[in-house]
Amino acid sequence: MGRYVLNQSFGTIEGYFGKPLVDREVIVNYPIKGLQKFFPDFPADGEFRIAFVNGKAQRIEVAPELPPKLLFEYIFGYPAPVEIIFVEWIITGGHQTTICLGDGIRAEIMLTGAGGVANYTNLYYDEEFVRPYDVLRGQTIVYNSQWTDYLAASVKEAEYPWLSQRQVTEKDLIDTDWVKRYVMKTSIYARKGLIFCHPLAKAIFTKQQWYRPIYRTHEFGARLNNLLNAVEKYNFNFLSR
Repeated sequence: MGRYVLNQSFGTIEGYFGKPLVDREVIVNYPIKGLQKFFPDFPADGEFRIAFVNGKAQRIEVAPELPPKLLFEYIFGYPAPVEIIFVEWIITGGHQTTICLGDGIRAEIMLTGAGGVANYTNLYYDEEFVRPYDVLRGQTIVYNSQWTDYLAASVKEAEYPWLSQRQVTEKDLIDTDWVKRYVMKTSIYARKGLIFCHPLAKAIFTKQQWYRPIYRTHEFGARLNNLLNAVEKYNFNFLSR
């Protein structure tokens, strides 16, 4: 089912999408006729490129932007397993979003005021964006990532050992804001050794002396049921509401 694209050779990619229009050392342009059949509104001046490193496809670039789930389906030949908004950046003159599409594929979408091909959707391979997706969802929070350093510096307490011992209640959350609730929730994973890939959690916990990173996201997910006790699982779900 589907087809392999990333980490494949020039010849394999050519078999899928046709001969490149311009042969470059790193980035190769491909015909957009196939894209236009799948996306009828894709403009005639649109661009479809694949970036190669050491002769293997590493990045797929489409401009202007396309819906990432549908682009995944066009490129790989089957529907994207998930669509998890992982990080959002509001930058000067634009807005950038990172999305997990599952099966190791990360999408980057750039939207700018300039419009046209200044907007784009790129696809990459990311070994953290694989099944199971619960740990990835658990560290995800949608916010303006421009404020990551400021928010991390504002955190005065990042260790809550009692979350491993008793169930959290509504009373515990009185006068807490979304940042504190996020820290409380992710501290459960931090105490078990998760190496965070989300920028906010990473910025918060890497400065904690007690934090001992052991497992990457996909490794942590495979061990999740054994790493967390019943109280920790309850509290994580409660704080995720």
